[in-house]
Amino acid sequence: IHIAAISYIRRQEGTPIESLPEKVNHLEMSNCSMVELSIISLTECDISKNKFKMLSLNETLKKVESLNLSGNLITQIDPTSPIILLTSLDISQNLVSEISDRLGKFLPILKYFNLSRNKISFLQSRLLPESLIKLDISNNAITTIVEDILGRLTKFNVLTVQGKHFFCNCDLHWFVNTYIHRPNLRKSKMQLSTR
Repeated sequence: IHIAAISYIRRQEGTPIESLPEKVNHLEMSNCSMVELSIISLTECDISKNKFKMLSLNETLKKVESLNLSGNLITQIDPTSPIILLTSLDISQNLVSEISDRLGKFLPILKYFNLSRNKISFLQSRLLPESLIKLDISNNAITTIVEDILGRLTKFNVLTVQGKHFFCNCDLHWFVNTYIHRPNLRKSKMQLSTR
């Protein structure tokens, strides 16, 4: 099901969708003023540009493999049970300021994680699952990246970091020593700042 914008089901407090047919496994429903949705049967879900305020990682997401919640009003991510099939999570363009260090434990096969354009200032050392391949932390309030965050990620090969708060300095020598010589690391424009 693909729904770009719905005006006939909007209400002041959000979209009154109580459930989806069991056979629906792919849903694109962006820009619909939604505040909640039960997605038990879905494997792919794009509910970007709505009005969700919290991402609760629980058993209702047990079948979801790809989840796009970009452009919402999410302020926190609450992991309460493992989501064992989720490989792609996009929570970019939200209001997240911190993420629980338990997140990696609850997303054991997550490969693609987009956290860009939030308000995150620090990443916990056990935040990221070892399965992670690609991470985007651009345009947050992060000023540096400590070695504990990426050091144990053996499959990791794409990191996107940019924005007015982040700058590369001598504190990142570990990063260059660890990743610059890895053949599977995709390198694009790497810039050093002298600030």
